[in-house]
Amino acid sequence: MLNVEDGMSFTGKLINERTGAVTDAGRSVLFSEDRRAYLISEYSNGMDGNEWKVYSVKGDLSWYGYDSTRSDEQGQSGATLRDPVWMPNGELVATAACFTDQARKWKVKLVRQDIVWDWAPRKKCPAAR
Repeated sequence: MLNVEDGMSFTGKLINERTGAVTDAGRSVLFSEDRRAYLISEYSNGMDGNEWKVYSVKGDLSWYGYDSTRSDEQGQSGATLRDPVWMPNGELVATAACFTDQARKWKVKLVRQDIVWDWAPRKKCPAAR
């Protein structure tokens, strides 16, 4: 992996030693156990958190989002996502914690519903006071 810093973002590139192919990477890369996909985390200057992206091993983008969730309900807060892990069955899971109560934690996984990917289950987090 090569680190890339262009003044605004901190990311990287992966080089496949066998094929010479160059694919996107982030500040960190986490490969699935079956090596069919990988998660990258990259930071853009001025952002409050990291952007997460899931790629196939060929370098095709499958999903992207942030290391947090937003609440769709008025008066509710979102959650931060930490410690992503690939499960043996290929699912990506992370630990969620309410923005307003970091002690309130639960496990979430990235799931596809129809054509949309999202973290589930969502839990209600109290709004900031």
